[in-house]
Amino acid sequence: MNTNETAEPAVEPADEGGEASPSPQPASLETAPPANLEAIFPGSNIDSAQALELARTALAKQQFGEALTWLNQIPEDQRPEDYATLLSEAEAGYASSVVTGEAMLSEARRLVEPVPASLFNDAIERARQVPVGDPEYDQAQADIARWSQVILDLAEGRAASGNFDGAIAAAQLVPQDQADVHAQAQEQIKRWQQRQVNRQLLQQAQGLLQPDQATSFRDAISLVQQIPPDYPESATAQERIDQWSQDILVIARARAAVGQTAEAIAAANLVPADTSAYDQAQQEIQQWQGQ
Repeated sequence: MNTNETAEPAVEPADEGGEASPSPQPASLETAPPANLEAIFPGSNIDSAQALELARTALAKQQFGEALTWLNQIPEDQRPEDYATLLSEAEAGYASSVVTGEAMLSEARRLVEPVPASLFNDAIERARQVPVGDPEYDQAQADIARWSQVILDLAEGRAASGNFDGAIAAAQLVPQDQADVHAQAQEQIKRWQQRQVNRQLLQQAQGLLQPDQATSFRDAISLVQQIPPDYPESATAQERIDQWSQDILVIARARAAVGQTAEAIAAANLVPADTSAYDQAQQEIQQWQGQ
């Protein structure tokens, strides 16, 4: 279980990013956890105490697989004194039950009703337990393929909202044996990682700027020029490059206006050749050199 996942509903497809519509939650899950308890699923209201309550309820109903699911989410330092007894009861009940392919597949499907994207991965692992030759084997394989695509859809939805960390974490859950979807996920991970780098470059470049220091604008331009052209951040980078090249020229003109011709020429020479201010900078350099 990857508890770093952001909680998301997963029942019916929604309009954005493959997200799914939330299924009704038990009333006990609608109360926010106490401030001193950390939610098991970040972004949700499910904490260890509530997971324990759900596990006890499942045991009372002899829903041993569900009880195990909740018990396994409780961190070691938050487990009650009778945790070992509860776990043994759930494991024994689950082992003694008649686990057919249909029951196992049903258990896998129940796992996707809680909200984190990581539960799709858990459902896939459970569905893999349906053996070849079982009447439900083909359906299990179809569900594995479908859930793998849903994981990628969830990841793309997160990326669309700018949550690249969450998108990468979700995409990394796509199973390797689902070749096509896994390959897409790996390509997207690379792209999202580059977009994170692009954003960092834009932030770093902005932080370099110092008023009246032409070299700081030149260095900022050099930094954002590292952003590949086929990324959304490239358009922002180009806008800033054009603005910063004009700023360098303004600094050069200000120096020339107070008679600092050599300093003006030095500043104008910092305007990069592939920027909008370059041609004008070269013309003014020639004028200042002729003075």
